Amino acid sequence: MKIGERSKWVLLCLVLLGLLVPSIGYSAPSEVVENISRKIVFQRDNDLFIVGENGEGLTRLLPNMDIFDIKWGNEGTTFMFEGAGRQEIGFYDYVFEESGKLLSKLRKPASPSRSYTWPSPRGNFYVEVTEYSEPLWTIGLPDTFIHQVLVKRKNGELIGELSQRAYVGVTWSDREDKLVFFTMGPDCADRTKHCQQFVNVYSLETGSITQFEGLINYPLSFLKNGSKLFYFPINNIPGIADLETGQTTMLEGIEMYYPSEGIPEGMFKLAEAGTKVVFGTVSFNAPQYKLRDGVYVYDIETGRVTNLALDSISKFDLVGETVAYSGYRKPGLFVTSLNGGVTQKIVSGNVDGIISIQPRIPAHKYKNRRVLVLAQGIGTQILDGSTPEDILPELWPIIREAVNRGIYQDVIVYSYSSGQMEGGSWVPNKGDPDASFQSIQASVLTFVNMLSKYATVHRGVTYDFLGHSLGGKVMWESLKLYLNIKPANPPDLFSIGKVITLAAPINGRHRDTVLDLVVYSGKGGQLSSQASLELDFEALDGETQLITEMANRKALLEAESRGINIDNLGSSDDCVVPQLGFYPYNSAVVQGFGSIYLGLGRDKSVIEIQDCQLLEDSIFDIDDYLTAVALAQNLNKEELLLKATGHDRIYKSLAPWLDVLDILLFNEKPRRWDFN
Repeated sequence: MKIGERSKWVLLCLVLLGLLVPSIGYSAPSEVVENISRKIVFQRDNDLFIVGENGEGLTRLLPNMDIFDIKWGNEGTTFMFEGAGRQEIGFYDYVFEESGKLLSKLRKPASPSRSYTWPSPRGNFYVEVTEYSEPLWTIGLPDTFIHQVLVKRKNGELIGELSQRAYVGVTWSDREDKLVFFTMGPDCADRTKHCQQFVNVYSLETGSITQFEGLINYPLSFLKNGSKLFYFPINNIPGIADLETGQTTMLEGIEMYYPSEGIPEGMFKLAEAGTKVVFGTVSFNAPQYKLRDGVYVYDIETGRVTNLALDSISKFDLVGETVAYSGYRKPGLFVTSLNGGVTQKIVSGNVDGIISIQPRIPAHKYKNRRVLVLAQGIGTQILDGSTPEDILPELWPIIREAVNRGIYQDVIVYSYSSGQMEGGSWVPNKGDPDASFQSIQASVLTFVNMLSKYATVHRGVTYDFLGHSLGGKVMWESLKLYLNIKPANPPDLFSIGKVITLAAPINGRHRDTVLDLVVYSGKGGQLSSQASLELDFEALDGETQLITEMANRKALLEAESRGINIDNLGSSDDCVVPQLGFYPYNSAVVQGFGSIYLGLGRDKSVIEIQDCQLLEDSIFDIDDYLTAVALAQNLNKEELLLKATGHDRIYKSLAPWLDVLDILLFNEKPRRWDFN
């Protein structure tokens, strides 16, 4: 395609865009209330307090109280608990606004039963549990309670009764409408007989209950794929239960326990969709660790243990990336981050009771709607049953934290096959991977059309873009189009706040790499696609790519002058979208402005960086080289290439992951890059 023809095509796209979305125009980013922090409710010397996680607004709510299990409801706008004052008779149910204002105080009737609710993480369902006092004989528990468990919709409509003989508690999956609860067999009232205990998993989508037997302690949690549970059996060795087969696997060599009381429920919490365990004031025994007294994070997948606080603690709570704990040797209430960071003391004195972090900052705290838009690379698709969590899954703990903090009121996913609005929500079309092979200009039109459709329903929305590979390129070209369109009526349809690209070929991509020659040699669809040809055209040689980058530099400066934050993240060892510091291998970053890393998409290089460049050798020499590298690392060639591309995943252990966290949560610029 000649330059003149390409200019005509771009002009045609602009004309078509004016017909499709004539109301797109520039407006300043939506004003957001800054310095909003979660609230933390805690006890100090038996008095109940509330404070912001930044230490501001410390307020005493109630004096001299016995309190049981604080629960937050209504998306973080209220919290409730059962309690009794030292001078009062009986128990009361208290409900407070998140501001600390008492809404209601109702005395509980003298009854052998009590009821409470467990809302689902998405808020569309809840479980109502009625607890009855009844002596039972279970293993290690001579007296306990049984529960009736009802599941209801948000409006109170009864869906059905799940059990009349449940015990301990209910745990929701954070990825889908699924929950787990325990039941006991009919012989548990007779200590002379074997007491059967069952784990029950209920799916609201199918209405079915999967049950398997097991002596399992609380707490437990769904792992990130929703089909497994992480749990503690009676012997204190944590295990993983497969909910499809009913089989259980023990984590051999690992023990977590509280020496005098078994496993205390409040001392274990699972983080990041069940991939990490946070624990404190317990003993942890493993081949390389013997730990006690402190707050620790145990990574289930890697076996690594990291320390958050070297102090005995009485209580702690965990929500998203935020950990709040009470110190013993250094009295006070402390706040830190799950993935490292500064520990802040926000309250002095002896914090000796319950600690509860507000799970989500209510959306009304923010003046305007802010939405995170996600986009994937070439060859990807939206599958049946896909959720936003399946897009860039390695970054989802950060994204969930941003949503829970109220930074984003929605997360939408771009599909190369477009989509539609349904009931105020964007629903991307399921698509063939070939849809991403279309021209970049066609993908840009589809992307901007999505923004316009969503903004027609949610007027004045601010979009933040987060795109990987070709998805980031589409977002970048959409930004340039947005900057070039003159303000139209109405000018406040939507605005752009941030654009974050991850290994995206914004400066084009030079065709001749080892990966093209070998990895894609049998995948002609991607290599010969219109999108790939257009990327090649922008980086035919060093001079051509320099011209492309100069145009991008102009767009970047224009965007930042309008208050739009730009962050381009590239990787010097990426064999697909290289950023090597010389042309035509500067694909992902506008030099002098972006952030360049070693290992944006892999934790250890297996192919020398220079071998990602154009090689003079023949395809057979390259193939022989890769085969030799694979043998040296005890891999087959396919495994080596999958590991070596360094492009498909963003590893959480690396600096880019923490920099994205800073960008999304704290509006900070990247600072951990290797060089620029």
